[in-house]
Amino acid sequence: VGTHEVDEVSSAAKAGRFHARDATSTEVVQLEVDQRRIAGLLESKLTKMGFAVTLHHMARNAVERAKEYRAQLVILDVMLGDGIGYTVARGLRRDAVMYPVPILFQSVIDEQRDVIHAYQEGGDGYLTKPYSLNHLTAKLDEMQRLHEEFHRACPLTNMRTTTCIRREVDRQLFR
Repeated sequence: VGTHEVDEVSSAAKAGRFHARDATSTEVVQLEVDQRRIAGLLESKLTKMGFAVTLHHMARNAVERAKEYRAQLVILDVMLGDGIGYTVARGLRRDAVMYPVPILFQSVIDEQRDVIHAYQEGGDGYLTKPYSLNHLTAKLDEMQRLHEEFHRACPLTNMRTTTCIRREVDRQLFR
């Protein structure tokens, strides 16, 4: 993610990508990123897209922070300063309030087994660093669709859709 792509991010936000739906609400993205330089660039880009961003570099208390800030998306490094992002993902998936929140892992590791492991641990997406703005935007769109699906109700029964069940079945099948 480079600094010359800022204008593209702004236009992506205007195009209706994962960002605040109206002037009174802002989507909160929680960044748990180990490398401070990348974290700063990512925070800047997401802010320009209309997100409220909380930025942290440690796994400790990440689940509590996500609940406190009411995060609608968590972008998580596989390796953090004091632990492994998988531990955070498992904690989010065990929490009834945070279970529906999409988790997007990022890492320099691009081995197939590591990517699969991220999904097994509760991830909904995976980005291999370095990645382009277009790839990030596509993943954010994917996370937005997932977020909307979790909160969509069946018009006939007014009950939520089966996305949570499908996610859990998929996770178990990956194992």
